[in-house]
Amino acid sequence: MTNIWIEGLKNKYRFGDGNIIAIEDLFDLHKEFLREIYESLKKDLGELEDDSSIDNNDDSDIHELEVKIEIVKAVLDMKKDEELTVDEEYNWRLRKYPDGKRMYIPLE
Repeated sequence: MTNIWIEGLKNKYRFGDGNIIAIEDLFDLHKEFLREIYESLKKDLGELEDDSSIDNNDDSDIHELEVKIEIVKAVLDMKKDEELTVDEEYNWRLRKYPDGKRMYIPLE
């Protein structure tokens, strides 16, 4: 498989209802909405694969959906990694005093 980012940008893949969301816009979406897009793409892929068993003219459509799914998964993974980093930063700055109270040390 070629690089999903290059293929997606080169072919100007769009996401969501009405195909109005560009690849770079995926990074601005909440995880819940990305999951909805992912589930919708998986559903579309399943339907298309069922239909293509009768007629093999849909191979390019199947490939496009597979690439779109990989792109959305990659964005979700990146968001998950960013969350972990933010949580680790927060926990590092959250300190306990000897009396058991916690204090948040803000970023400098």
